[in-house]
Amino acid sequence: MKKSVCLIFITLICVVSIFVSINKPKEVKKEYKNERQLIAYTIDGQTMTSNFPNKEDGYIGESVTCTNGVTGQWNNETWKLELNDVTTTTSCTINFIEYTPYFYEQILEDNPNVETRTDFSTVFTESNNGNTIYKASGQDGLDTYYFAGAVTNNYVKFAGYYWRIVRINEDNSVRLIYAGTSADDTAGFISTSQKYNSINDNSAYVGYMYTESQQYGTGTNSPIKTLVDNWYASNLNSYSGYISKTAIYCNDRTVGSGTWSATGSTFYYAAYTRLRTNKTPTFACSNANDRFTASTSTGNGKLTYPIGLITADEISYAGGLYGTNNSNYYIAQNASSGASWWWTMSPDYWSSNYSYAYVFYVGGSSATGRLYNSLVSITRGVRPVISLKSCVLASGGSGTASDPYTISLTNSCATLEN
Repeated sequence: MKKSVCLIFITLICVVSIFVSINKPKEVKKEYKNERQLIAYTIDGQTMTSNFPNKEDGYIGESVTCTNGVTGQWNNETWKLELNDVTTTTSCTINFIEYTPYFYEQILEDNPNVETRTDFSTVFTESNNGNTIYKASGQDGLDTYYFAGAVTNNYVKFAGYYWRIVRINEDNSVRLIYAGTSADDTAGFISTSQKYNSINDNSAYVGYMYTESQQYGTGTNSPIKTLVDNWYASNLNSYSGYISKTAIYCNDRTVGSGTWSATGSTFYYAAYTRLRTNKTPTFACSNANDRFTASTSTGNGKLTYPIGLITADEISYAGGLYGTNNSNYYIAQNASSGASWWWTMSPDYWSSNYSYAYVFYVGGSSATGRLYNSLVSITRGVRPVISLKSCVLASGGSGTASDPYTISLTNSCATLEN
């Protein structure tokens, strides 16, 4: 992880509070009456004669400890030492550490070209050229950064599996979709024949969890949730310390057109209106009951394990379009064989004519990359989604298929909530 590499010892004699700015060796700006001072530092315990570390050298000041009750801090942005309450001879120690970026920071650093999109009425197939990420407003108006189109640098190897980065969530956790057992896996599914729900004659069955004849019920696990939970328990449980419990997986059961009923008149869920009618996806999940989380701090806290499915809106942001094939965006690359179609967790509509409940899904080997809809009782493929904590550190890789990102599995992150 991070290790201590540099200690700087500063002895100051003064009679008023001071401000010290260090930019290079022994060049110090100060405001106090006495002019005596001593600055020395070591790296890895060895006295150095080289230049004082610059901001670009890969270190950050982690802590400042001073004698005689003096408080101080190292400002990593301005690269200055700031001290308060200096009234007598004082010694300060600055602890520098080698800087290792958080995973979300590494992604942004590797993709400095940040763009925004406003038109989602066509499929998106543009290359990100290995340096582009897109920015949008997400939950509670916070920024989220997502990949779209033909992406070559969003591969991750974690827990022995390959994943593709969907986006940096609003809380800086990183959302991943399962991509299989190798980077070039074209059948990246944990199942190719799973029903979303066993029956489809009640609108409640579009729920990832549901209570029969309730719009927002969470009393019963859907069969697809049971499958995903069991897979997590068998394959990811030992990595739970690095997977966010606060990340939201949205099962948007709000109504966009018509009036909700369990078995009555036809109505259309909000995602139908957004994606099929208006072509305006969103990352925000409007109803708190639909924000499936493993923690109650950000959502409903109903998930046994912090894992879910991708939303139809995230498919749209990635480059998908309702009713149109698209094999030239990253979402389709690891799902072009093995299953004809695979599930999202976004409800589409309720048909009173046939007593059918519909959920969005994505084309696999048939109609590759197409966003469409399916009866909940038909078998489809499953690609789970997880979110790595914001405190997870990148340990290597560039995100390409041959050099995927890897994660530092450190105890300090594993013990944090996020």
